[in-house]
Amino acid sequence: MSDLYGIERLWAQDELYGGPSYLQPVLDPDRDYKGPYKDTSKSGLKAIQTPDEQTIVFTLPRPNSDFEQMLAMTAASPVKKEKDTKTQYGRNPFSNGPYKFEAYSPDKSLKLVRNPHWNKSSDPVRAALPEAITVDILSSGSSADVMSRGLMDGSYDLALWRGGLSDAARAQAMKTPTLRKNLDALSTGIIRYAAFPQSVKPMNNVHCRKAVIYAADHAVLQTAFGGPAAGGDIAPNLLPPGFIGADSSYDPYGLLKNDGKPDTTKAKAELKACGKPSGFSTKIAVRGDRPHEVDAATALRESLRKVGITAEIDRIDSAQSPMVSGAPAQVRARGYGIIVTGWSSDFPSLQGFWPPLVDGRLISLSANTNLAEINTTEINKLLDDALSTTRSDQVATISRKINQRVSEGAYHLPLVYEKQLVWRGSRLTNVYRSDAYSGYDFVSLGVTGS
Repeated sequence: MSDLYGIERLWAQDELYGGPSYLQPVLDPDRDYKGPYKDTSKSGLKAIQTPDEQTIVFTLPRPNSDFEQMLAMTAASPVKKEKDTKTQYGRNPFSNGPYKFEAYSPDKSLKLVRNPHWNKSSDPVRAALPEAITVDILSSGSSADVMSRGLMDGSYDLALWRGGLSDAARAQAMKTPTLRKNLDALSTGIIRYAAFPQSVKPMNNVHCRKAVIYAADHAVLQTAFGGPAAGGDIAPNLLPPGFIGADSSYDPYGLLKNDGKPDTTKAKAELKACGKPSGFSTKIAVRGDRPHEVDAATALRESLRKVGITAEIDRIDSAQSPMVSGAPAQVRARGYGIIVTGWSSDFPSLQGFWPPLVDGRLISLSANTNLAEINTTEINKLLDDALSTTRSDQVATISRKINQRVSEGAYHLPLVYEKQLVWRGSRLTNVYRSDAYSGYDFVSLGVTGS
């Protein structure tokens, strides 16, 4: 069956490398299966059985409450074995969906047209409203300006990547009423934040970490990311709206109550409590090719200076960040006490969001995402409890508890729940945001007549 084979292909990472890897450890934790190209036995992946043409049975070695979320990702899409062309499959995929490729020029363009073999009565999920879909793939050097002009003059209906408009075009649209009506401020599901690596003194002291949180001017930091519409809402805690257990009113450090302004009195009290009444020195690591993050690091440095905390900004290349800010040894060697970054997850659940950020057992030598190096027995146990819990209300309760423990530990400085101004073409119909995609639901879009 194509469903089974499509999932088995995920184990062929030596040939089909990259992509989400959630299903492998869940279905095959001991890594016994070698993938369909190397394992030619009839049994295949033993965790999956197909008793008939209409049924797939999954047997998980251990319970996992997010298994259905993983199956909903495109990585689990069906692939017919006889149509599998391995690394070339993406150039001519075989599907029974509502559209088929009429033309595809890699890195240039593609056109999708109606698939005459598709039957709407057997596929109630996809509306398939347009008769055809064309996509221009723009080069990175010219994309912003070319896309902005195309969106504003109606040549394009929308950009498939978030935003689409250049900074100049976005500013023009914001101040022009006839253009502003085509802008939507969409939540991206991303939390912009700063992490405090505990292996770098004095960030191993909770009071020093709290001093940074209270000293930060969140209103200015919000402006650095683009303001309320183009940047996002001030984040009082790490868990963005839309994720299970999220509570945007949970404000443990009074950031919202204080309208985002710094609380220098509490900051100085925390400095005294951590044995640094006159302040301390540290380094802020930031991805230098991310202008908003650089602006945020600069704004944070100025806020901290007012309570005696001196911060030096070290700009690193995004491509190198997994080996630098994502390598605990490098973080210690370079003295990064603060790392400005962002995080989201592939699906809006507890397991999708929390473990990479707070599970101490997942701290790795490179490409580490638990930048604060959190490793507590209580949080790790809460994560384990969530895996075997199938009731959504219990999972939400656990997620809230994790959020509270993380906030109480002052391991991070939440900055903004990111929003982006996205251009919506005037012809588009049936437009709405989906939490699953952290943006428009492209599958449901339609267009009016030309």
